[in-house]
Amino acid sequence: EFRWSSLPSELEFLWFVQDLCNYRCPYCFVSGQRREVRPWLINTRPTALWIEAWDRVADLYGPAWIRLTGGEPTRLPGFLGLIGAMTRRHSVSFDTNMSWNRDEIRRFAELVPYDRTTVDVSLHPSEGDMGEVLAKCVMLKERGYKLIARLVGYPPLLEQAASLRARFETAKLRFIVNP
Repeated sequence: EFRWSSLPSELEFLWFVQDLCNYRCPYCFVSGQRREVRPWLINTRPTALWIEAWDRVADLYGPAWIRLTGGEPTRLPGFLGLIGAMTRRHSVSFDTNMSWNRDEIRRFAELVPYDRTTVDVSLHPSEGDMGEVLAKCVMLKERGYKLIARLVGYPPLLEQAASLRARFETAKLRFIVNP
C-alpha cells in the first residue's frame, strides 16, 4: 500500500497544471458550469520548457514528489511525454477522470515507470462510463501502478457509492469518497 512516508524525497510540489477539462461537472469549481473562464490558467507553455524547469529542480534540490492536478491534467498537450520525462528524475501523482482511450493507457505504460507514479482517479458517474473507467484502472493496476479511485462526494452521486465501492474493491482497487 502506498504511504507518503515511503517517498524518495522530502521535497514536495503541488502543480496546478491547467484549468481545462473535458468534463463539465455542475459541481466543479475549476472546470464546471458554475465558473467563469480564467484564461490565465490555460497552460500554453511547451512541455519542453516544463521538462527543463523540473530538471533544474532536480539539479538544484534533488528528486521531488510532484502532484499534478488541475482541470484534467492529462488533456495538457504533450502530457504523456511530459510525465515520462518528469519520472526520470522525480516521483509523481496526478488526478485524472480516466477519459483517455486504451491506446493512451498503453502508451502511458510504455513511457512512465510504475514505481514512480500514483494515479488518483476521480470518478464522475454523471460524465463517464464507470465500467470503462474501471477497465482502464485494471489495465494500469495489472502493469503495477498504484491507483486510488475517488468518488466525488457530490450528494446526487452518493447513492452510487456502495455499488461503485463494491465494483472497484472487487478489482482490488482502493476506493474512497472525496468530500
